[in-house]
Amino acid sequence: LRPAAIYLTARVVGLLAAVATGILHPGNVGTPGLPAPWLQSAGVPLGRSLLVWDSRWYLDIARNGYPSAIHHAGSFVPMNGSAFLPLLPETIRALNDITGLSFGVSGLLLCSIYALIGAIVIWALCRDLWGEAAATRACALFCFFPGAFIFNFVYTEALLVALAAGCLFSLYRQRWVIAGVLAGLATATHAAGLALVFACAWAAAVALYRHRDWSALSAPVLAPMGFLGYLAYLQVHTGSFRTFFISNAQGFGERFSLAAPWTRLTDLVGNPSGSFAGAPGWPPSSIMETINLVGLAFFVVAVVLLVRSRVPGSFLWYTGVVVFLNLFSMLGGLHPRFLLAAFPLVIGLGNWLRGVWYQATLVVFGSLMVALTVATVGTMLVVP
Repeated sequence: LRPAAIYLTARVVGLLAAVATGILHPGNVGTPGLPAPWLQSAGVPLGRSLLVWDSRWYLDIARNGYPSAIHHAGSFVPMNGSAFLPLLPETIRALNDITGLSFGVSGLLLCSIYALIGAIVIWALCRDLWGEAAATRACALFCFFPGAFIFNFVYTEALLVALAAGCLFSLYRQRWVIAGVLAGLATATHAAGLALVFACAWAAAVALYRHRDWSALSAPVLAPMGFLGYLAYLQVHTGSFRTFFISNAQGFGERFSLAAPWTRLTDLVGNPSGSFAGAPGWPPSSIMETINLVGLAFFVVAVVLLVRSRVPGSFLWYTGVVVFLNLFSMLGGLHPRFLLAAFPLVIGLGNWLRGVWYQATLVVFGSLMVALTVATVGTMLVVP
């Protein structure tokens, strides 16, 4: 009940900020150029407040499925739903079929439940690691973390965190098959879920070395199956397993590059008024790259505290790979939403911060969560 109460308090704060912003700034309906006329039936202010940006892609996939062919605009592949992994939209479709609730309401309800499960599992995991008091602090910092604003929208982070926390908890308890299944579901949810493959491999290697526990291999074997299954689906459905990668690279500008941090820094210094990721109508580089620099500073501090907390190596592998994938992404960076996926960084603070330092951090986190909610709902200045 304690983590549930903390989570619900944070979500009410974020929800009120989103709905109030939707009333005051009704003109913002999300990503430029994304057609979704059926969204208007969601109503005001709910549709304009919460079903914005990539939420519309997930709901469109739930409603209409994936495209059976990728239509090229000359030599260029435009934005399309194939760039999004299937588990979240498929569960939204299932709830719609079972209950008759609208796709928007189904998505918001499911994401709220997933995030609640994630908060409870994180509290239980931290209790086992550091005790009940530290678990409560860690859960509160997680629920009010700036990136937690995304829990009020239809995004994959809620489901990803719930699955990743369950996987890491299962690895800690040496429940290998459960860990592998949860990791496999996570890799069908978000590309960051692939970090769990490394976490499972590390935990299995340790179990083999120390105890000759060959059953531990089931975790890393099962872990990538969700992602590989989606690629196999695309091979059958569109004729190429590369559809996912091409759609991300050409449609959304999502590319992996070791030069990405340097490119973002030079954009901030040399062209602060330029559009983020070169996308017309998107926010200026100065705002997004400043947010990423703050995220990098947070990572440097938080990762030191996490290592000093003596967490299992699987936690460090998961966190490190998630940060690596985002740091060297041309579209990503260390935005609060992406740092939320690397949640061990956040909960590690709960083991160290106490008293006035903990209270001040919680207030700062909550204030930034509200600010990001307002910015993403009411303006085009910040990309979620």
